[in-house]
Amino acid sequence: MTTYAKKACYSCGALHPQPEMNWIDVTVNTSTSQRALMVRNVLGWLFGWLFALATGNKRMQRAGGRAILGWAVGNHKRQYKREKRYWYCFTCTDELVESGELWYET
Repeated sequence: MTTYAKKACYSCGALHPQPEMNWIDVTVNTSTSQRALMVRNVLGWLFGWLFALATGNKRMQRAGGRAILGWAVGNHKRQYKREKRYWYCFTCTDELVESGELWYET
């Protein structure tokens, strides 16, 4: 006989086998990062710009200038997200659907 993993209902906390539960996947913001100005970034930009000056490549010079300008005035924060799964028993799912907090797309 097959045994299924037991899941706890997010709403009432009851334990049921997995086939007797419904789940909802929700996107959750976990953290943010900020792009920092590091020494290696500045050195990399400086060497690249000096190389562009030495070779006379105007396109590389403009690209380096745009990179520094983008860092100075741009949005540096990146948000990290993940999918979180909430498990609900059938009775709690029915209550949530009736109250309008949860809906199904058919």
